[in-house]
Amino acid sequence: MRPRTVISILTWDSLHYTRNLLLNLTWAVPGRNMSVMILDQGSGPDTVALLKEFVPGRAGFSARLRADNIGYGPGHNDNYRAALAAGPFDYFITVNSDALFGEAGWADRMVEAMEANPTAALGGPYAYRLDGQRYVQATREQAAAGDYLFITGAVAIMRASAVETAGLFDEAFEPAYWEDADMALRYERLGFSQIHIDIPVLHGYLGSAGRVNEAKNADLTRRWGDYKQRNLQLFSRRWMGPDALGRSEDPRGWGDRLYLPGR
Repeated sequence: MRPRTVISILTWDSLHYTRNLLLNLTWAVPGRNMSVMILDQGSGPDTVALLKEFVPGRAGFSARLRADNIGYGPGHNDNYRAALAAGPFDYFITVNSDALFGEAGWADRMVEAMEANPTAALGGPYAYRLDGQRYVQATREQAAAGDYLFITGAVAIMRASAVETAGLFDEAFEPAYWEDADMALRYERLGFSQIHIDIPVLHGYLGSAGRVNEAKNADLTRRWGDYKQRNLQLFSRRWMGPDALGRSEDPRGWGDRLYLPGR
């Protein structure tokens, strides 16, 4: 039987990019036995109207509306919980709302790559490596050669059985940034692997919400402070440098905000 796959998309006042992605998915159909779950996090009336017009009656698509933005990790964790409530599934794919795919069956290709690599917990087309003191996106050649530190969650597939064991996103990284890198290294620490999956995809604003709505991005800063720098420091304390946590420790015990299904 074809593995069941859930595709998770978060929207937040990015009308132009969200419309483009939804239209793209009607052409670049993800694949077989797929469902698309959209969680809107406090968008204004235009984006909400788009979802209410696009989703009803469209097979495989569903949308839920929140009044507030709970962040990237908590949002995808919430979609994961909602998907589990609807029944078991095999893979969970996160997709940023500014993504566009270059061919139909792109998610099928991701599933097939994971099926061919049974120890892999995570895979995707975007990988980052450490270049001196900077994290930079790996080239396709570097990624293909395994020269990278982590696969990012911008477009990524997670094996549900690995999530059951090792968790999804740690909500300590609220509202966003570095939770995907933390997850990738946690999987490796627990004996899983990550794989680069080269599919045709591009991004409009590379996840930088400030390029879409500066006022709302400023509201996030008022609410959470300098969360980008704080989350980078949290990631570094856990994984990098002389002050990183001991290699023998189980990362599932580092905090009580890690989403583990059933906990």
